[in-house]
Amino acid sequence: MVISQSLTLISFIHSEIAISRVEQRCHQMKERTVFIFSLITFLLLSKLLDRLWY
Repeated sequence: MVISQSLTLISFIHSEIAISRVEQRCHQMKERTVFIFSLITFLLLSKLLDRLWY
């Protein structure tokens, strides 16, 4: 009884750790995507402004 409960607890903790790792990875991907998107937008805006000035 105690062994099965501790095994259940261990597997639950493992799944929680796995879920938190996946969430961290998703968060990193979101941050990277936002960074790349803002960088592209900035480059496009600077090119547009260059064309407007000249």
